[in-house]
Amino acid sequence: MKSGTQYHCNKYQSSATVGQRYDLDGEIGWGPERKYSVQAVYQGLLGWDEVNRAYTDSGSGQVFIDKRLVFPDDGIVTGWQLYTRGKGTVFLQIWRPASQESCDVQLVGQTKVTVKSSNNGFMSFDLSEDDRIHVKAGDLIGWNNPGKGVITADMNSGEQHHCSTYRGTVTVGESDDLSDVIGWGPNRKYSLSAKFKSYTNADITNEDGIGP
Repeated sequence: MKSGTQYHCNKYQSSATVGQRYDLDGEIGWGPERKYSVQAVYQGLLGWDEVNRAYTDSGSGQVFIDKRLVFPDDGIVTGWQLYTRGKGTVFLQIWRPASQESCDVQLVGQTKVTVKSSNNGFMSFDLSEDDRIHVKAGDLIGWNNPGKGVITADMNSGEQHHCSTYRGTVTVGESDDLSDVIGWGPNRKYSLSAKFKSYTNADITNEDGIGP
């Protein structure tokens, strides 16, 4: 607790309702310039809309990374959403580039998904605590098709936004250069997104532990 300017709005209130407005100008009698220990948590999706698109990859033994799907903060992948067509196996992956825009990458984690004709379409699932993937700011979303692709995609003209190469399955911790671009429409969007929980530490620490 320090002396100084009052930076807080406060009031004695047992609970609050979302959407309701409150007047918090009733100042509680306590040291004004406190810092409290809190953590702000953001949870959402990182990726493209999981919709039925025109194409799936006809090649097999391929790895792709979308350089536009960059994690903004450190956090955890808690699940995945995708739109599929056909049947086969796909590994949904998190890659860590050696530097920004680099295709020299290391596989941080992956989730194996088996797609059957009976469960085609929109898929959404959560990962168990043990299977969640810890990410750092700058990590990228990718995927590996051991066989033919099952994630739907659109093909557009434009700049190449992907790292890609012909590879079989990849082991977590393995590093590789994925700059061997597969000959395909460059500006694709794949129907895939990661459920992402971002942890952002707020600089609000109650230094003396004294409360009103």
